[in-house]
Amino acid sequence: MQLEIYQWLAPLFSIILIFRTVRQYFSRKKGLGPALIWIFLWIGIGIIALLPVPTTSALARFLGFENNVNAIIFAGLGLLYLLVFSMFSTINRLESQVTELVRKLAKENPSQQNVEE
Repeated sequence: MQLEIYQWLAPLFSIILIFRTVRQYFSRKKGLGPALIWIFLWIGIGIIALLPVPTTSALARFLGFENNVNAIIFAGLGLLYLLVFSMFSTINRLESQVTELVRKLAKENPSQQNVEE
C-alpha cells in the first residue's frame, strides 16, 4: 500500500496538535472537556487520513448515505455548526460576565464615575 502525501502529513500534524492540546491542558489553558474534544477530533482526522476508504465507508453506513463523500461533507458541516454554536454560547456567556463585572465595579467605586461632557 502506497501512502499519498496527505496520508503521512495529516497524522503527523494530528500528533503535533494532540501534544500541543495536552500541553495546554496541563498548563491550565484548556479545560478537560475541550481538551478531550480536540484530542478526539485530531485522532479522527489522523485515522481518516491513514485509512480513508474503510473509515468513510463506515461513516456513510452509520449515517445512512450511499456515497462516502456525502457522508464526510455532512459530518463536517455538522461539526462546524456544533463548533459555531459552542463559540456563540461562550461569547454570550463572556459578555454577560463582563457586564456583571462592570456593574459590580461601578457600584463599588461610585466616586470614579466622572462623566465628562
